[in-house]
Amino acid sequence: ALCVLGLLAMSWRAYAELQEAQTWRDHTRVVLAAIDELERDTAPQPVLLLCAAQGLSPLGVPVATDPQPTLKRLAELLRDNPRQLTTLEELPALVASLRRRYDEPLAAACAGGQRLGDAQALRISAAGVAERTRVHGVLQRMRAVEDGLLAEREQRLQLRTDRAGQLFALFAVATVLLAVVATVGLRAFTARLADTNRRLRREATERGVAQEQLR
Repeated sequence: ALCVLGLLAMSWRAYAELQEAQTWRDHTRVVLAAIDELERDTAPQPVLLLCAAQGLSPLGVPVATDPQPTLKRLAELLRDNPRQLTTLEELPALVASLRRRYDEPLAAACAGGQRLGDAQALRISAAGVAERTRVHGVLQRMRAVEDGLLAEREQRLQLRTDRAGQLFALFAVATVLLAVVATVGLRAFTARLADTNRRLRREATERGVAQEQLR
């Protein structure tokens, strides 16, 4: 019984470790998704460029994407990782410069109905590409760290899964063996109790017969 209780405690701990490993694996995936979203938020917008250059916007006046909500969400997600937070701190200034030199001039021209012309729009686009390259570099560094963490955490999760499976199997076997031993013991006890009852009845009968003969 003590062995079964010990296995139960070990299995419970293994299950808790498994849940923790899965939580960290899922957390890393969420961080990577947020990095991808920020990559999209800061990507060039051809429709915006076309609208500013030639006043052509078949889908209506385009709006520049605001990456600030994604930056805030990333900061929240990375509170457990000072290294990544330090890297993330480089992004607000770079994103602000990108918006100031690329998104905002093009969006203002579109909203005001101006036509900047191809040459000016391309100059703004070139400035935007330079700023975008800096942003992309920081995001790539962050993604490389998270990819490494994901591989490490997936491996840990697999190890925890294997260990939990082994312990649960041992616990199940030990429980079955304990039930078998308990059943065998109960049957033996019942048989001995029945033998004792029969012996007591026989002895009582024999005493009764002896008393009758004495009379």
